[in-house]
Amino acid sequence: ELIQRNAPQHEKINKYTNMIIDASEQAAALTKQLLTFARKQPAATTVIDLHECIEDTVSLLKSTIDKRVSVELDLPYIPSRVAGDPAQLQSAFLNMCINAAQAMPQGGIIKISTQNKILDARDCTNSSFDLEPGKYIQVSIQDNGIGMDSALIARIFEPFFTTKPAEEGTGLGLAAVFGTVQQHKGSIRVS
Repeated sequence: ELIQRNAPQHEKINKYTNMIIDASEQAAALTKQLLTFARKQPAATTVIDLHECIEDTVSLLKSTIDKRVSVELDLPYIPSRVAGDPAQLQSAFLNMCINAAQAMPQGGIIKISTQNKILDARDCTNSSFDLEPGKYIQVSIQDNGIGMDSALIARIFEPFFTTKPAEEGTGLGLAAVFGTVQQHKGSIRVS
């Protein structure tokens, strides 16, 4: 930016400085994703209304995704207060919904729903996640996109794994979702 301000206006100089600025912004975004994924400290928890967090996410999402993709909410009148980091949860919901929207290039429907769940000791023991018995809110995000085979499903939370071309994806979005779920002492399942 300093070069652009101080150098004489020249087409070639502007072209190269714009390329430098774009590359720097992409590197900054990648670094932010890496730091989010690698973060080992507990989430900055506060009591939040999960339904409000989901509704805020959908408001952001509608200006981001293809207009041919609609988002439907099924948020029943249930207690929806949870301890969580609203920024991390919103980022996780955005990542999942953006992936869902990208799986529907011709348009489709993303449905987000919630329901209360009570897990007992047996449920927690049978889980591969570190869960405590108690009350949970299950958030389901469904789409009617192209789907995935079992080989892809087995790898989607791996850091740097992506099915997108190199210039379109880093493979960190769903890995960050997985990390957020773990930090919030929850579990995640894909089908």
